[in-house]
Amino acid sequence: MNTRTTDPITSHHAGARAHKFAGGHKAIILECLRAYGPSGAGRISQITGLHITQIDRRMCELRRAMQVEYLMHDGEPVQQAGCLVYRLC
Repeated sequence: MNTRTTDPITSHHAGARAHKFAGGHKAIILECLRAYGPSGAGRISQITGLHITQIDRRMCELRRAMQVEYLMHDGEPVQQAGCLVYRLC
């Protein structure tokens, strides 16, 4: 579960249910990146209807699994409308 002891009880409840939908969100995000190319959470949200927070949490998991990485330019991560841009590995 990805909650802190200081998080409200609603976050703990949501965290306990996250395993039920996290895989689906990852698949949606990966398919979006395949179809539309490198994108930030804002653009992925517009395309998929997922909330930016849902996307950001799944991106951390996808990065750890080495399925996505930051899009880099001159050694710096690219941003799109204030969101880091990811691409498929």
